[in-house]
Parts: sequence; C-alpha cells; structure tokens
Amino acid sequence: MASGKWHDRSILISAPFIGGGCLYLFHNWAAALILTSSHLIGGWYLSPDLDLKSRPYYRWGVMKTIWHPYQKLIPHRGRFFHRNPLSHAPIVGSALRVGYLLLSCSILAFLPWFNFWAVCAWVVKNQMPIYLVFAGIEISALVHLLMDIANTKN
Repeated sequence: MASGKWHDRSILISAPFIGGGCLYLFHNWAAALILTSSHLIGGWYLSPDLDLKSRPYYRWGVMKTIWHPYQKLIPHRGRFFHRNPLSHAPIVGSALRVGYLLLSCSILAFLPWFNFWAVCAWVVKNQMPIYLVFAGIEISALVHLLMDIANTKN
C-alpha cells in the first residue's frame, strides 16, 4: 500500500493530465477547472483512506470529527480483502463518502436562512458541474486505488 505522501504526489502529478484531457475533449475551460479542482479536493480531502486516521483525515482540522462515525461503520480492512470494498471500490466508495458528507452537512437544512428548495432548483439546473465534481472525485479515488495496487507487496 502506498504511503500518504505518495498518494498526495500521485494526485498532484495526475491533475494536469486530468485537466488537459478534459480540455482536449470538451474545449471548455470551466469544465476542465471543475474536474481538476474536484480531483485535487477528492484526493486530498475525500480519499478512500478517510476510514483511517490518515493525512486526508487530519486535513479536515477541527471538522475531522464528522468522519468518526464513518470510520466505525466502514473499517479500512475488509473481512476477506486487504482493503474494504466499501471504501475502496470504484464508484461505490466515492458515492459513500460523498453521500456521508452530504448527510453530515444536512444539519444546515435546519438553519432558518437555509432555503432547501432553492438548493434543489440549483441542483436540477446545474447537473453538468455536479457530474464533473463527482467524476473528479472518482478519478482521484481510482488514482489512489492504482497506487495501492502498484505498491502492494504480496
């Protein structure tokens, strides 16, 4: 398994390729910026290793406590696998982390100034940026998984 330092480097090294590929395919600077930014944020803050007390976990600062229930629900080591498929599986792991974060932030909906319906309307109207954000987070998780596989000693 790669160290946290190597995971961070792999995210940083892959970012220009992710952004460049998006720019080449879509000819859209905004899309490339959203995808690349979410790739970096996904790798540095929403890593599959949030189920450990890891670099991404400590980057959350005082907010890291929101990840304690996640760490209890999804332990890093799987029962039959070296890595827990719930945290490291493609798409599933990213969806669980993003879903957990959204659930943790749902307390905002109870604030008096929060307009839930305005947020829903914005989400419906702006689906492409949301897809790009999730794609960036997922690509960072795949880079993470590839680094783990490449550095696993059998």
